[in-house]
Amino acid sequence: MNKRTIAWGLAALLWGAAQAAPVVSDQDPAWVRDAVATLAAKGLVEGYPDGTFKGDRAASRWEVAMIVARLLARMEQEHATFATKAELEELRKLTDALREELDALGVRVQNLDENVGRLDKRVTDLERIQFYGSIETRVGAQGVHNVGSPAQGTVFNYQAAVGTAEGASGPIQPPSPLAGSPWGPPTLGVFPVADLALGRPMTSGSTFTSKAILGIQANVSEDVSAGLELASYISMGDRFVDAYYGVQAPYLSNPFLGTLGAGAGPQGLNNQPFTRLTLDNFWVEHKPSHTNLRLGSFSDTRFDRSIYKTRRSPNTTNFTTPFFFGGEEPGLDSYGARLRGDVVLNDDLTMQYEGMGTFLPQSLNPITGTSYRSHAYGANVALLFDEERGKARLNFLRAGDEAINGAPLQTGLIFTPNQFLSWVNPNGFYRTQLGAGPQVGGVGSSTDIRPISQTLPVDGDTGLPGFPIYGGVGPQRQDSFGLDFRYALDNEVGPRFTGQVAHTNYRPNQFSTYTTDGTAWRLAVDASLLDQTLDLAAEYLYVDPRFDPYLTEYSETGIGLVKLRVPFFDQLPSLDALHDSRLLPFNRQGFRTSARYWFSEKGQIKVQYGRLTQVATSVPDVRFSASSLAPGTPDVTVFGYSPGFIDLTFSPVSRQTFAGAGANTLGGAPLENYRGIVNELEVDGAQAFDLDEERQVKLSGIFLRYNYFRDSHLSSLVPGAAGIAGENLNYLDATYQGFLGRVDYDVTRDFSMYVAYTKIDLFGHFDSSGVYSPFAVASGNPRYPILDITQHAPELGGSWDIDENVSVNALGRLLFNIDNVDPRVLAAPNVAQVNVFLPPQTGTHPFSWNAWQVLSTVNVKL
Repeated sequence: MNKRTIAWGLAALLWGAAQAAPVVSDQDPAWVRDAVATLAAKGLVEGYPDGTFKGDRAASRWEVAMIVARLLARMEQEHATFATKAELEELRKLTDALREELDALGVRVQNLDENVGRLDKRVTDLERIQFYGSIETRVGAQGVHNVGSPAQGTVFNYQAAVGTAEGASGPIQPPSPLAGSPWGPPTLGVFPVADLALGRPMTSGSTFTSKAILGIQANVSEDVSAGLELASYISMGDRFVDAYYGVQAPYLSNPFLGTLGAGAGPQGLNNQPFTRLTLDNFWVEHKPSHTNLRLGSFSDTRFDRSIYKTRRSPNTTNFTTPFFFGGEEPGLDSYGARLRGDVVLNDDLTMQYEGMGTFLPQSLNPITGTSYRSHAYGANVALLFDEERGKARLNFLRAGDEAINGAPLQTGLIFTPNQFLSWVNPNGFYRTQLGAGPQVGGVGSSTDIRPISQTLPVDGDTGLPGFPIYGGVGPQRQDSFGLDFRYALDNEVGPRFTGQVAHTNYRPNQFSTYTTDGTAWRLAVDASLLDQTLDLAAEYLYVDPRFDPYLTEYSETGIGLVKLRVPFFDQLPSLDALHDSRLLPFNRQGFRTSARYWFSEKGQIKVQYGRLTQVATSVPDVRFSASSLAPGTPDVTVFGYSPGFIDLTFSPVSRQTFAGAGANTLGGAPLENYRGIVNELEVDGAQAFDLDEERQVKLSGIFLRYNYFRDSHLSSLVPGAAGIAGENLNYLDATYQGFLGRVDYDVTRDFSMYVAYTKIDLFGHFDSSGVYSPFAVASGNPRYPILDITQHAPELGGSWDIDENVSVNALGRLLFNIDNVDPRVLAAPNVAQVNVFLPPQTGTHPFSWNAWQVLSTVNVKL
């Protein structure tokens, strides 16, 4: 007999008795009558021993007392209880009302009181523990097929690559002579297969993923509560489709968050299938002091975003359209320990504090097969004052790399800077300057004192674009300090002031003496006017290029385009900064402003505009010709930035920029030094129309345009092919623009549908690797369009709230990717290669493809 059956049976029995005999009379206290009324209408489940209630014979009060006693005895024997403490209280009231009858029957009310007391304690203990949970399951499929150029000889095969990891920016497959090189513009001159609205790679396959959360919360005492969550994750579909478009995995099962080195952890989908149950988090809270300690995963911190934010998720998570354009991307949890609390100092002053330590992702080194275990820890303290209208906060964070599982700490395991950021060793750290010995032990040693460890027998301190991978940074360390504040005036208009100032000190190799510092700050103000129907905001920011260069790499392997940060392009596809690089973009200064107008109760339009320029131009601060410092120092050309410089859009200028400057052609002043400019424009709006009290139709849309521009006139300054090739690289005029229109319709109160259409255009001239230089020289035109992609994406979806605990949503999308670049652009003109470190020009246009996607998610709350 379960507890619910007993409770309902008792209530029903009392109701039947009440109908046949006056169990209580008008002379009984009101609370006794209320107790009977509360239990009166629940249906007969258990009556007399023979299972009946004796027809229409009236039950006396002593019969009811006997039934009450029998039920209590049985409940005690079977360790059962009522469903709620409130029902137990009703029973206690009835036993008190029947005390005289129970005494007359020789039933010791004291025993009943003891039984009820024990039951009361048991109910109280049970109510101290609460269980909750959820199950999220996603199924779907997607397919991609080529509709443009099929192939070109044996170099590559579009037909075979589209829909695979190769075509989505993975390594080119044999038997191509370019096997192992990443698929993309630097190698082939064509953009990989990617959803340009989501910024995610597209591959063919199916997805079946499920995540279940079981939580337990216990009130240990009046002052202390605690809880934990178990997380189960199943991945049974295609590895990449599951990772990018399935349910987002918990931290300990997430393919993007682990270090994939030997013994580094369980992350990394093997899809055979992948199934895992983990203890996701545990927490304890002291209520009087508002102190909370959490161990395991946590999704938020109190750090200002200039110092630390959670990693952006490569998984789409919420796969509907609203966040495609500039919205807040879903985040990945942090994992470690977090302690926070509040202290009320007086009626108008509260202190908030937090300490945090978390692991950071770090990918596997492709050559050594090892990596680092990266982490960050720090604290922040804030004061809230003036009725919490004001807040000032101090932040400190230290991030660093350490060895995995007690292995020796090795140098140079992070290669990304040499591949994409053009980091090179500064003067004083060249192999020939340091001499032979352990101080130049190379990648994998524990003694190399150079900021960037090298493994070549030559000096190797070069950062030429396209040069083979041979070295990197690490183990890194960075200290970040910051102050942020906000204050709102006490009136309807505001204004509200916010700001941040932050400073970082970065050491690319803990064994080296080299460090670099960077500073960022931002001031913003916003106000509400015209009866709060018009919101205005403006900000000015400054971020130097050496602010927060600490590198964390996503761990998923097989696709180089982990995520494309459209439309901002503020991060490399495989990297993420510690700070919010959308709020404070690298190497930028300038203003942003916005205005939102509510033209009706359910209608508004918003316009945002920003103009940012480079703080430091793209002229490399390290540039030496071979043997230019002294005989044999260095012994290869050095051209790039000293470690720490980050600008993810405006790449280093061409070496031809320094032609004719003297014997050391890289050491003189540049012939041109243009500053890059970013113009940002977004316009969005929405209007809802009520159909009835519970249903509406909503129209929404957004248009955006981001333009990146850097001028060049190098072809007029350097004669011949060299000047044209140099301008081809220096000149940049690329635009990302698009619009989204969407209609949401509530078919019923619980079922809604939407239809949406997205159009993206990515076009302009952007050749940071000089891959198009032969065509520029052959055509005499260094400003031709290299990118000219149009992507259309109609979409239909809907959601159904089956009840308050179960919901289903689904969508279907089509993608039409059209490559408009002239096929002659990479027709392999018979011109000598300008950059000898790049592979032969083998690309061909158009690289066009179509795709379809169907996804459905079921959410169940427990």
